[in-house]
Amino acid sequence: GAGALPPGFPVPASVMAMLGGASQKPTVVFKRADGFELAAVQARAPNGASLLLIQHRNGSSQPAADVRVQYLLPSGATATYAGDPPPSVSYDGQAALPLLAFNGSASHVLTLTAAPGPLDLNFQLRVRIVQGARQDEAAIPAAFFGFQSILSPAPVSEQQFGQNWGAHPEEKRFELTVNSIQSPEQYQASLETNLNLKVVKIIGKEVISAGQHGVLGLCLVHAKLGAGKIGF
Repeated sequence: GAGALPPGFPVPASVMAMLGGASQKPTVVFKRADGFELAAVQARAPNGASLLLIQHRNGSSQPAADVRVQYLLPSGATATYAGDPPPSVSYDGQAALPLLAFNGSASHVLTLTAAPGPLDLNFQLRVRIVQGARQDEAAIPAAFFGFQSILSPAPVSEQQFGQNWGAHPEEKRFELTVNSIQSPEQYQASLETNLNLKVVKIIGKEVISAGQHGVLGLCLVHAKLGAGKIGF
């Protein structure tokens, strides 16, 4: 659901307007022992592109710090950058955050689009953070991106799902830790909104869904919900 950003790390009104005036509660995707952290919020542009607010938060013991960041895009993705003040981002995704104050933050909005192509389950945005001699790297996973340009809902029946499952030439198995999804209904809402997949059926704690990929064809997903985890 919608939620305000913490008062200690406000986001300028102009940045909130880029996200449609409201955002989901931000998720901390990276945190150092000294308090410096990265938080991310996803939104959706009218053209289907994925909007991503990335907030660099200086909660470290340093009163002010010069921080350099570099956005490392996943293969097949392009991005444009905005912020308040507008970040000066170079052609290879680098930006400077001069004298980032203690308990202060800098907000960037990335508009990402992904060209149709082979679906990479490891699709993620990496953010390199350089502060003095220290260098860290954070990963923002695929859950933060919309895939309108990669997948479209596939309205298949349960019988068609079963018939196609065994015929597929490739299968990927993995597990995600997702504490925010506790029920199949929550998973369905997130799946259809964020990944553009169509739920075929909910069977207890298991959910089967399908999507159509522009190059690879039919994509079938079987998920089993557990305690804070989803197995695929």
